[in-house]
Amino acid sequence: MKLSSLFLTACTFAAVIVVLPVPQAQAGFRAGHTQNGAAVVRGNSGQYGQSGCASGARYGVSGGKACASSYTGPNGNSSTSTRATGYKAGVGAATNKSTSYTGANGNTYDNQRQGTYNAQTGQGAYTGGKSGTYNGTAYGVNTTANGTKGQGGTVNVDSVNNGSGTCTTGSGCVKTAPTP
Repeated sequence: MKLSSLFLTACTFAAVIVVLPVPQAQAGFRAGHTQNGAAVVRGNSGQYGQSGCASGARYGVSGGKACASSYTGPNGNSSTSTRATGYKAGVGAATNKSTSYTGANGNTYDNQRQGTYNAQTGQGAYTGGKSGTYNGTAYGVNTTANGTKGQGGTVNVDSVNNGSGTCTTGSGCVKTAPTP
């Protein structure tokens, strides 16, 4: 199975778990184990929201996990999150996470992260972003990183109202002042 197929299957399974109708204030847990691998599924549902996770692995070969949640508090605060990871020995790994919060007062926070690693080439990449508003003021930071095992890499950081910077293995870091 391709790593992307494992990743997509895990994401789909987690999304289905969250939308399954479960009576209020209930939790479920199922696990299975064989000599070759294991699988676990859990779900929770309560007055303010629900969450679920599914994971499975073939020992020493591959594995994956996906989770999703959605909550709304009594005063209007809300949050949603999804995350999924997968790996296959000798092929690589991938991860993806997304989180979003909204306060009853209008403040927001969003966080997205994605990472990949190709075990055959030794190359890895990461992108991440955080953004939000606090009392009407926007803030945020975006990060990208690329590298090769044993050779190093480059990291770029760009922030809202606070400049940017780049760091490269062997060359040090360079910071750029914010643009007015």
